[in-house]
Amino acid sequence: PIGDPNPDPTDDATVDPSVDPVLGRYEPHSPDFASEAAVRTEMSRVFGVCGDCRRCIDLCDSFPTLFDLLDSLDDGDPGRLTPEQQDRVVAGCHHCKMCVVGCPYSPGRHDDAVHVPRLMLRAEAMRTAAGHRRGRHRLHSRVAGRVDRIGRVATSMPSVSNRLVRAPADSITRRVVRLFTGLSARRAIPRVASQRYSSFFGRRPKIRLRKRQAAVTILPTCLVEYGRTTLGTDIVRVYERNGIECSVSGVGCCGAPSLHPGALAGFRRAAPQHVRELAA
Repeated sequence: PIGDPNPDPTDDATVDPSVDPVLGRYEPHSPDFASEAAVRTEMSRVFGVCGDCRRCIDLCDSFPTLFDLLDSLDDGDPGRLTPEQQDRVVAGCHHCKMCVVGCPYSPGRHDDAVHVPRLMLRAEAMRTAAGHRRGRHRLHSRVAGRVDRIGRVATSMPSVSNRLVRAPADSITRRVVRLFTGLSARRAIPRVASQRYSSFFGRRPKIRLRKRQAAVTILPTCLVEYGRTTLGTDIVRVYERNGIECSVSGVGCCGAPSLHPGALAGFRRAAPQHVRELAA
């Protein structure tokens, strides 16, 4: 994945994932990628390695949950965990990838080849493919996967949007929002910007640099494009003060809102545009 803090040496374009025993487990095009039997077998294997190591005890909720479940078993055998218990471990992951940093059992370092973030994504894809999601979760995944469409609508009427998302938790307004989006009525939602970042950039006065040192392309995330636009405006001021010319890319949502809950079809639709933009 892009941004992997500890890219393993098996991530090489010359490696054929169809035959590689490590990459093959996490290759989305593999017929076994979302197979429930294959995924749960892999979860038992990886959970056994993690249960013996316990280096990541102070990271996300996944690891304390896993270790408590293993300790509740007489023999600590991860193969005895029920699917519901395995899914509780998966639910605690928020895809930060910190468990990959320095993992002594990661691919290329150890034959056990443990990569928990990839396993969590695979487990989410399996649960989606197997129809294990509740109606609200499926709705939320569909809505979250359309960040750019929602962002454009929300920023076109920011006062209305902010009244909806900033209403008190569990209020009638937030419950109505939950009904149509699947988003928890208690979750804190950031404010919507009154002007999209790309709109600001396109309308601002042209800056003439005294001495052009370099040029960069700003890739505004959905957070900056539709919400905290000041992060984008500030970085442009810093760059231009130092003689760096700025432009803005048309790359939209990265696709993580589809990828993380296992909606791989939505992620695949977004990927080609990003590849074209980044290549250009």
